[in-house]
Amino acid sequence: NPHKDEKYVQPKKKYQPFGEAYMCNKNAYGGSCLSGRSTGLAVKYEKAAEHFVEWFNSCSKLDHDGIRRVSFDEAADFFKSKRSPPRSDSFHLIGPLQTLLLLGDLVYLDVVRMPEIGELWDVWVDGNGDSGSIKGLQYVGAIAADGLVHTEQHKQAVVNLYNEVCRELGDRARDLMPDPLHFEHTMCKIN
Repeated sequence: NPHKDEKYVQPKKKYQPFGEAYMCNKNAYGGSCLSGRSTGLAVKYEKAAEHFVEWFNSCSKLDHDGIRRVSFDEAADFFKSKRSPPRSDSFHLIGPLQTLLLLGDLVYLDVVRMPEIGELWDVWVDGNGDSGSIKGLQYVGAIAADGLVHTEQHKQAVVNLYNEVCRELGDRARDLMPDPLHFEHTMCKIN
């Protein structure tokens, strides 16, 4: 019990365990404060997750290894359709960046297929034209800072950069950057 431990330091009031400020950073993953974010959304997310499970069960297919999955594109389209307008089956206040992160989690849970880099790019740039990872790509010179990230030329530049990085890393690629999702996260950190 930390309250009986003399060495225990009580956290600042703002971050009391289970308090709203402690559990919900309204500025996370989206820049400006989204005042509608709260722990109260958990109930809505749980309801929306039920719709995801129903959708998944109706359209997933057995892959070659006997595991049921959907494609990255199918899952991305599902979440885009649930972003607005708000409905009972919506994932409230989840924008493009949160969608990308959620898709990544579902890939690692093995219910969504790992995307190829070009497939990831199509979701990566959806509403994220000024994201940290786009700025990282601009920083390394892969794409110009012209605001036009949706072009096939930009997509091909990212595919080429990813392939070159994997080639340069060689066998270390599996440890340092094992998949396209890690590449997107790496570009975000370069910024």
